[in-house]
Amino acid sequence: MSAPTRAAVAALTGYRPGRKPQDVGPLASRDNLIKLSSNELPFGPLPSVEAAMKASFGSLHRYPDFFARELIELLGEQIGVESDQVVVASGSSALCRHIVEASTTAGDEVVIAAPTFQAYARAAVIAGADAVRVPLDSRFAHDLEAMAAAVGPGTRVIFICNPNNPTSTAVAAGELQAFIEAVPADVLIVVDEAYREFATDPARVPNAVPFIAAHDNVVVVRTFSKAHGLAGLRVGYALASSEFAESLRKVVTPFAASTVGQVAAAASLRAQQEVLERVRTVVAERIRVNDALRILGVEPAESEANFLWLPLESASEGFVTACEADGVLVRPMPPNGVRVTIGTHGENDRFLSAATRWRSRREH
Repeated sequence: MSAPTRAAVAALTGYRPGRKPQDVGPLASRDNLIKLSSNELPFGPLPSVEAAMKASFGSLHRYPDFFARELIELLGEQIGVESDQVVVASGSSALCRHIVEASTTAGDEVVIAAPTFQAYARAAVIAGADAVRVPLDSRFAHDLEAMAAAVGPGTRVIFICNPNNPTSTAVAAGELQAFIEAVPADVLIVVDEAYREFATDPARVPNAVPFIAAHDNVVVVRTFSKAHGLAGLRVGYALASSEFAESLRKVVTPFAASTVGQVAAAASLRAQQEVLERVRTVVAERIRVNDALRILGVEPAESEANFLWLPLESASEGFVTACEADGVLVRPMPPNGVRVTIGTHGENDRFLSAATRWRSRREH
């Protein structure tokens, strides 16, 4: 007899991460592969962050600070919220799951865009809730009007990924405000801002934190995995009303943020100007790659993130295969398109060369 498993979980598709060199070909060929499939920052930790991490090694036989006090106090000071409004956990994807666990029960509904970050639908299924998918609009952005219309008596949570993963598009400040005001106050609106540091226009990608003061049902989720370049340490945080933050802390896994993760995140916050300088480098490369692709006849969606969305539809599989044959790993998102992370200048040149060869082969 097999171990008992809920039917919904048994039917759940496992999380599909971006391919990495270890997944491809013989060992001898891996060193020359470029990974542009997981939206990672192409730079390692800042020197000050690396030094802080090493200094923490002597205490690793002890549990981390259960309350992540130093990190939470720094976040509160920099963002302008009270410490009791901040919840730290092992990455923003874990927090999205905990938010659903804290606010739904079997049969409730979670409204999400389609496509969007796959963790939202998984969180709903694991909690026994139903994921209600609302297609993106013609710009590959959230259709907020349709999402508001999808809210029903059983809706408990709505996820807005801003900018959206995988399509890189953003919801503007006025649009988001109107949406928040239109949604019933007993429905939680979660704004996932994992990529907001890469946005070049604050009016296009608003800081959703000020909405929390006027709307108790707004929660903002952020991460240290993207702009801070600490994806391997898994540290994320949620910002919410004091009341919901208290509820969220009850379902977060104890000691979820490791000692090294907490120390590194705090050190990275103290080096904010260096972090933003690296972000500017990525944004400049994003613009360069975007412009080069348009010259090739490929039209990316308007990106406010550290990646580009190529709506290649039926041509997606061939594009991914061609890139991989040239040693560049990108992320297929069937049946809609391909997501390409912005890497270093040299990595991006390799990608553009692969894209140029793909276009040339299609024309002949």
